[in-house]
Amino acid sequence: MLARLVRAQANALQWTMNLMPRFTDVGPDDADRAAIESICDWGIATSEKTFNPENTANWGTLHRWASALKLPANPGLNAKDVANRPLTRADAVIQLWKMLRERGEWLNEDDSWLQADNDHDEDGRNDLDDPLPFDSNNNSVPDRLEYLP
Repeated sequence: MLARLVRAQANALQWTMNLMPRFTDVGPDDADRAAIESICDWGIATSEKTFNPENTANWGTLHRWASALKLPANPGLNAKDVANRPLTRADAVIQLWKMLRERGEWLNEDDSWLQADNDHDEDGRNDLDDPLPFDSNNNSVPDRLEYLP
């Protein structure tokens, strides 16, 4: 969820994935490997050999990771009486949605997609004539939200 939020922002960071898995407990075919390795490369520095993806997440972890990724994390997530509480997926999504809303609306800094004769997603259709100008494979999911790099 956190990786997708980062990718949903304007001028999103690119997915990263090493040739060999970065962690011993996140295999080469793990469906979450791209997201895990990307958030680590984007700012969640760790020198650990394991990621422990099955550990229970807590509110403090969400705060640390969101802060490391320069997202507007509510300081209350890291409060002494809250930080160690288990974090459910629903609570995480609510908090990430709040962070996204706090960012407000934006446009890409590269406004070339507003120009005539530009094909932002390189699908052979000029943006002004393309109902999905940010979706090169036309699957109704903007390219930057596609999960795999």
